[in-house]
Amino acid sequence: IIPLYEQQTGQRIEVRYGESQKVLTDLRLTGQGDLFLPADDSYIVDAQKDDLLGEVFPLASMNATLAVKAGSTKPIATWNDLLREDVAVAIANPEAAAISRLTAAHLGERWKQLREKKNRVEMGPVTFVANAVKVGHADDASRPVDAGIVWDNMLSSPNYRDLKMVRLKELDGIAATVKIGIARKSSKQEQSLAFARFLTVHCGDIFQAHGFTHLGLSFGVRSG
Repeated sequence: IIPLYEQQTGQRIEVRYGESQKVLTDLRLTGQGDLFLPADDSYIVDAQKDDLLGEVFPLASMNATLAVKAGSTKPIATWNDLLREDVAVAIANPEAAAISRLTAAHLGERWKQLREKKNRVEMGPVTFVANAVKVGHADDASRPVDAGIVWDNMLSSPNYRDLKMVRLKELDGIAATVKIGIARKSSKQEQSLAFARFLTVHCGDIFQAHGFTHLGLSFGVRSG
């Protein structure tokens, strides 16, 4: 999307990646940034509580799912399989990653059981989880990884063609709405608004091609 926008408008877009909570904390502490695009809208709500955002635009939605490596010989088809001692499960940082925060709220006691497993692996952002499943281990190579909870749209990426989706009923209903908000302290309000509207109105096909459900054709709502 960014190269397309830059080509059409001549405006340069700089992206600073990080866990949703860290990016929000940076926005809160430094006031730097023009647009805030977290993994799900719970962080948008947190930002609005601190009056950090002006207009907010809904962009897309995605759902939690289980990823395993294609061709794995371990039978993993149910939630109880994840609790077996021979199955190592990776989860994103429960304190900072949107997917773990939503999954914990949805599953309650089942999530607690998963976190109490000896061979569960807690990582950083959800991309770390997908990468660990892809290579079969965590970053230090001493901790094996057989499965991980990720967003379904990630599995449409060529980077993860070696992974397959396992649909678990326990994860049904864990969905995130992706929204982008314009920072109130941004010195580039008009440019930020133009890019947000571009995402909302003109990028549906791109979102769909990457596994998202696009929620565009809206011109945003004002907060506060």
